[in-house]
Amino acid sequence: MELSFAYINDDEKKMEKAFRFRYEIFCEEKNFFDGESLYGPMETDLFDEYSLHFGAFDQFGDIKGYARLVCHSENGYPMQRLCPYEITGAKDFIGESSAEVSRLAITKDFRSFYQKSSMGNTGAANNKNDTDLYIAPQIQFGLFRMICAACLQLDITHVFAVMEPFLYKRLLRFSLKFNAIGDEFENHGKVFPFLGRISDFEKSLFSENLSPFPFQDRNSENFHSDIPFLVASYGKICA
Repeated sequence: MELSFAYINDDEKKMEKAFRFRYEIFCEEKNFFDGESLYGPMETDLFDEYSLHFGAFDQFGDIKGYARLVCHSENGYPMQRLCPYEITGAKDFIGESSAEVSRLAITKDFRSFYQKSSMGNTGAANNKNDTDLYIAPQIQFGLFRMICAACLQLDITHVFAVMEPFLYKRLLRFSLKFNAIGDEFENHGKVFPFLGRISDFEKSLFSENLSPFPFQDRNSENFHSDIPFLVASYGKICA
């Protein structure tokens, strides 16, 4: 399989695919949310307008993974609406220099296979091609690269996330370290509020010879331009 990653805010067709993908996972599969939007089976909310949207696509243009970066706005962050208590550990970081990673999703086939293998199900690799085991981590890694690069260009220094312990441990495998900033609470399972530092993520996601900005010199005077960032899709990953 060949995967490519893209910033999709300006692509209406890819955005529609992303919202339908979210509906399939968060409404149909997990039953986190109810009903369809006015435009059909698409999952959307009030934070989408203030978000940067990223997708992982196969060689046929089908979406295999998605994540959004919710930027600061008058609506706050999804985390603040989900958490039943005030997150005191977030106070010093809420503002223009922070954002929240939200709606991280991977297509069910790859996600289920990866979870079974991670839990020691040795028979899983015998039922599917061995390379499938690595697709879910590649999708997560690629999406976080996109998120990290966006944050670097927009001077976002910290990101929040609400996630279950399993996802937290999985991200640690990429050396993506989040720190818990509150106690666990119930949200379709036990979750915690986390905070991550973008400068730490950059070291883990980009080697010295791999720039987050293939077409821009981060040291140049016009680094912060009005040109949509991430004009490249980080090349392609073959699995």
